[in-house]
Amino acid sequence: MGWRVIVRLSLNRDTQSVIRNQVVKPVLEAAGLIKRRRSTATWESQEADEVKVARQLARLLPRLARAANEAGANPKVVLDHIWIYIDQARRRPS
Repeated sequence: MGWRVIVRLSLNRDTQSVIRNQVVKPVLEAAGLIKRRRSTATWESQEADEVKVARQLARLLPRLARAANEAGANPKVVLDHIWIYIDQARRRPS
């Protein structure tokens, strides 16, 4: 059984969503998470592979720490917050 995972983050001065679209989106999608809300940077999966999620989050966090160094990013972009919620996936009764 996998994990239920929800990741929500906010970036200050991410003009034109460069970091969200070129860094965050591909990494979280590679972890099996899907962007659920259009107005917020929220990705989730009801049953994600725990190893894949852990590896992708380990790739993402250092890149967010150095977001201003990413190609095309605003040099003043900074992570405001990231919330990561993980619990055991539960199957709904039929």
